[in-house]
Amino acid sequence: MSKDKKKPVSDLLKSVANLGLKFTEGLVENKVQNQLVEDGIKLVFPLVRQLLEVLNDDNPANAEQVRAIILKWVNTDLANFVEKVADHVLTNTKDPAHFAMLDFAQLNAVRILRVYTDENADNKAQLDAYFKETIQGEELEELAKFAVLGPILGKANASPDLKVFVEKALDFVFEAVRK
Repeated sequence: MSKDKKKPVSDLLKSVANLGLKFTEGLVENKVQNQLVEDGIKLVFPLVRQLLEVLNDDNPANAEQVRAIILKWVNTDLANFVEKVADHVLTNTKDPAHFAMLDFAQLNAVRILRVYTDENADNKAQLDAYFKETIQGEELEELAKFAVLGPILGKANASPDLKVFVEKALDFVFEAVRK
């Protein structure tokens, strides 16, 4: 690094920040009673340590380094944590229709998050392919029938004939989408 360019984070600041992180981690481990909450809080400590490291190194490309670290963190650590939280919620969801909707939402949220934070910069092409796959997939059809229309028709006290008609209409729509 040239003598004209200073590190955004000095060695002293990095050392003090790391001590603060270590102290705070210990507090979290001792004080937080909910494991999921503790895991969520502790998720940021490695990220901050990595950011301190790159802001203290001799590489002047700080913006690029920070962006790469944050995107990788979101794509892996944060996305994995979102899946873990969703699994916890799903484990405690008793209604099968609610379970199906939450599972579908979680899966799609994490996949879209990963598209926007992966190494491939062509997000539009990835999303187009993903949405085409999703729309043509059997999971969406089952979700529409079982978790959305089933409860709606049930609450409306729809006749068995109407339920069969709606299901056949959905079959026709999804067959057309898959062509």
